Amino acid sequence: MRRKRNLQQEFNFQPSNLKVTNDYFRRYAAIDAMLRENQEIVDLVHADLEKTIEGERKRSRRFDYTSETVLRMIIVQMIEGLSQRALVIRIDDSYALRRFVRVPHARMMDFSTYNRLKNTIELSTWKQVVRVLARSAVVDERITGEKLRLDTTAVETARRC
Repeated sequence: MRRKRNLQQEFNFQPSNLKVTNDYFRRYAAIDAMLRENQEIVDLVHADLEKTIEGERKRSRRFDYTSETVLRMIIVQMIEGLSQRALVIRIDDSYALRRFVRVPHARMMDFSTYNRLKNTIELSTWKQVVRVLARSAVVDERITGEKLRLDTTAVETARRC
């Protein structure tokens, strides 16, 4: 049986005195709470990652990452808009992000392993994740089906006649 999650949480002894930093921490705390409330998301991702993670563990005795860690790294990459190399460096250098991705004191995953694992997750899995998130948002009344907002971008061009 392979691990999906690391359930042991780290202590938070050092809140920041900066509002901007605390807002940053709150964003990740909200995502953390959402992932804990919707554990089906990790289950979906784990189904795709299980074989690849097993292969990584066979190649390296020191491979000690969970499917949840990979998912959380993908979330950080999307929020921060980072390349894979920059993501690994940012997480490795930030105790707050290490705690969020669940590797506070462990060795950091290298970017090529992260790339291999990230690419293992199927498009159909991401569609299921979106459905779980949408269902959760409706249940929590964060969104309703009453209004639909369409965003468009207009680009001005020179008109030639």
